[in-house]
Amino acid sequence: MSEQDQSLETFGSELEEEGVADVAAGLESLEVAAEAEEVSKAAIAVGTSDITRGVDELVVADRLAQFSDIVGAAGVTDVAEGLEMLETSEDVDLMSAMVGLMSEADIERGLALARIAGELTAISDVVHL
Repeated sequence: MSEQDQSLETFGSELEEEGVADVAAGLESLEVAAEAEEVSKAAIAVGTSDITRGVDELVVADRLAQFSDIVGAAGVTDVAEGLEMLETSEDVDLMSAMVGLMSEADIERGLALARIAGELTAISDVVHL
């Protein structure tokens, strides 16, 4: 074998070794990419689940807001009807029950409003004299 043949053979062997190393590195990169793809798919699934849950929570919140508006309107009507019943009623037990349901702040506000109403009535009577 000539020196040139030996050099070519050595060069070919070196290229072969580099090629094998490149293929091994490529396979390793493919494995890492496959793992990254799996992690990506899991993250997308979790994100999709979070979005779906968020949309569901928005729908429930909207429905609760609508329900709250309806209940609030009904509550105002109930309180107004209850006050009318108290005005026309001479039943002390009913009056006690209604006052028992009121908080201390509600009672204080009611008494303040009653004082103002009485003062306005008195001023109105004086002005009409």
